[in-house]
Amino acid sequence: MALTKCKECGEEISKKATSCPNCGAPLPKKISFLVAIAGLIFLSWVVTQIFGGETRPTASTAAGDAQLADLQRQLRTQDQKSIESDRSGVLQSIRDLLELKDYRAASSLADRFAFSGDEEILDLQFIAQSKVNEIIKREKTIALLARLKLIPVANFSENAKLYGELVALNPKESIYQERQQFYDNKTQEAAAEAGRKQAVIDETIAAMRALNAERVALAGPVPEAYGGVYFAVELHLSKVANDPESINITRCSDTYFKEEGWVVGCDYRGKNGFGAIVKNSNWFVIRNNRVIAMKEASAYEL
Repeated sequence: MALTKCKECGEEISKKATSCPNCGAPLPKKISFLVAIAGLIFLSWVVTQIFGGETRPTASTAAGDAQLADLQRQLRTQDQKSIESDRSGVLQSIRDLLELKDYRAASSLADRFAFSGDEEILDLQFIAQSKVNEIIKREKTIALLARLKLIPVANFSENAKLYGELVALNPKESIYQERQQFYDNKTQEAAAEAGRKQAVIDETIAAMRALNAERVALAGPVPEAYGGVYFAVELHLSKVANDPESINITRCSDTYFKEEGWVVGCDYRGKNGFGAIVKNSNWFVIRNNRVIAMKEASAYEL
């Protein structure tokens, strides 16, 4: 049983007693120390709220900084007095918080008095911080696992990244290492496949450009069309038709390339030599936007 001395008569009595059984003098309650600590913590918070925000450097800011430094010195002095007058109370308060599993509060209190260099306080500080670190690790692990549930399996890179974070937090958990390796491999495979596909696309584009360059060198640019009608065909028919004013081009095909040049097929109507409107279909071979040959509809099979 922990004992202490009555400040009035000097008799040894239990620390849990509320008054001295010998002289009846009341004993100071242990909670008073905790209240004092809470008060100091609250005062520190108030100081931080008042002076801790970002401000522009002004004369009033400098004065505020001086007041803050002064209050911090007062807090440190008060802490020093507390550790000197009631070291056992400080230690017991930290132990009580540890026993209650309020590890963050225990760590905060131990940090407050760590400046004293007291070995027991430093040991308790280490224990409390270790527990806090375990809590933080557990919380982060739970958050990462929750995020993983929302990510599609096919998103290999994001899965690999999150499992990598889990491995960093839990290096002894082989399941996380296996999943990270799995998704790393899948990410590399996907990157390699994307690279192969891109290479094929690049090769195809390069081949098409080279082929188009050869065709342009042979037959000039692709014939121009306006409203589905090729200018070169319209110009040619206006020169060779019996009645150019009667020509009406109703449809033209896409452009194809043959050895002779660019080839397009067109349907059109116009008056023949007897003045009757007739329908015609022909292929037109075009080079450098000029028709160089006009062929029957059966000349090409596309």
